[in-house]
Amino acid sequence: LTEAEVWLRGPEAHRTALSADGLLSRCEQLINRCAPAQTLNEALRVSLVRHLAEAIRLLQQSERLAKAIYHRRSPTLPPDARAVKGYVFHRDPLSALRTAFGAFVIILSGCLIWIGSAWPDGGTAVSILGVCCSLFASFDAPAAQLVKYLIGCVWGVLFSLLYSFALLPQVSEFVLLAAMLAPVYLLAGSLQARPPTTFMAMGITLTLPILCELGPSYQGDFATAMNTSIALFVAIGYAAFGMRLLQTVQADAAVHRLLTLCRRDIRRAARGRLAQNAHRWTNLMIDRTALLLPRLPQSGPAAGQLLDKMLHDIRTGLAVIHLRRSYQPVDREAATAVQTLLDALKQEPDIEALAQPVDALLAHGLPADAASHERAEALISLYCALHRPEESQNHA
Repeated sequence: LTEAEVWLRGPEAHRTALSADGLLSRCEQLINRCAPAQTLNEALRVSLVRHLAEAIRLLQQSERLAKAIYHRRSPTLPPDARAVKGYVFHRDPLSALRTAFGAFVIILSGCLIWIGSAWPDGGTAVSILGVCCSLFASFDAPAAQLVKYLIGCVWGVLFSLLYSFALLPQVSEFVLLAAMLAPVYLLAGSLQARPPTTFMAMGITLTLPILCELGPSYQGDFATAMNTSIALFVAIGYAAFGMRLLQTVQADAAVHRLLTLCRRDIRRAARGRLAQNAHRWTNLMIDRTALLLPRLPQSGPAAGQLLDKMLHDIRTGLAVIHLRRSYQPVDREAATAVQTLLDALKQEPDIEALAQPVDALLAHGLPADAASHERAEALISLYCALHRPEESQNHA
């Protein structure tokens, strides 16, 4: 552990002297020495060394990949490298249905206002409503992003009026047209590459070609341009109001929803209704963690606890999948303990209630034959995931 800590804390030059391969070799020696574990403490030590070796191996591969990217060369793959399984995206049908219903209500009400008022440019406004609902539906609070988009549209209208009635009438060939449009699109492209100004740039790039009416012939009409601009601003303002009312979700509610879905999937894994695939579970939880991280700053002091809960769910889910896939008790007492544990996981009780059947299985004895090591490792992983850190330290 001391050597691993020195390797992790040390500079890159020192990491070369104390190589990761040497640490991995030491870990393999310790695993082989302690593999015939018969007690809980011995099994915990083996599990710790296995996870330490896995962490060192992942960090070593990450450093190799970073160096390959920095030096712009293809990374050297290990001999046992496997093909990428593909990214697994988190899907929440209820949230998607809520968002779709909100967009339906906003567009339907816009159509009713257009028909009821007989507004000539109402069709343009409704089409812009649909664009706004499509672009900003994935945000918890879309109104703030719509304001940035509105600011970009203001600049887009100003640029469009300048181009339509001052610059484009002087253009007679395509090369001159491209040179004329290049400055504003280069500016918008530079803004779009920066996350704080992305939606402002989108307002410029989407507004300019519509109001300029780029076509085979020049059709400059000031009244039409002003009516379209008014329809644009009215539609964005109405979209901001409607999405703030129907599609805004507080960050805490979104985080709670993610954690609830994680615990639901753990219960499904305990029932055997979830695919017993550790790679798929890990990829799914990585995507959920990516959705969780942007919302953590809005969660206040509890941000660290929320991330710990997500990591706890990752470990628990992996342990349940491995346990259900590999653990086949050979006697009635062990079978009863495993079934009690799975039943407890289905009901989502507190940690103490879940830890009791795990303790019963561990007290029943740890197998020493090679075929049973995978089952023992799954049980130890679940034991570590369910116990609090201070409890694990006391056992160790």
